[in-house]
Amino acid sequence: MESTLRKLPPKIKIYEALWAIADHRVELEGLLWTQGKCYSASTKGKSYTISYDPETNVIVSNDSGSTNQGYLGYPAVAFLLKMGKLPYDPQFLIMLKAINWQEIKEQVNKDHEATLRVLLGMLFQEGFDVDALAEECDRIEQELENLKVKKE
Repeated sequence: MESTLRKLPPKIKIYEALWAIADHRVELEGLLWTQGKCYSASTKGKSYTISYDPETNVIVSNDSGSTNQGYLGYPAVAFLLKMGKLPYDPQFLIMLKAINWQEIKEQVNKDHEATLRVLLGMLFQEGFDVDALAEECDRIEQELENLKVKKE
């Protein structure tokens, strides 16, 4: 059976993936770091499991985006970033570390576009270079698209 390509996530999921790394919630496991976990920020003790097969380019994750929503969820994106499959500039992690994502999501009723607008507005007010962050996330999104990861 032929594996199909993973759909790209909504843009906000790339920001969330960077936040998970900034928050030290991503762990790599296995000799070749082909397995790992991403811990939830909103539910204490909850984690998502991720596995990646570099031979077949198949990635499996049990997060909602990956299993129910039809796109590669933020835990899987964070895993690919952490293992070095997707390069990123660590200078942007400090911007995202202190953000209360749950509060933002509840404020905008979990609307992805509205979450991104509120997030960038908050970061701008704090004096961060949101244009540079947006460019970095666009670059990561392009790298993810070029990676062409597959699902089982």
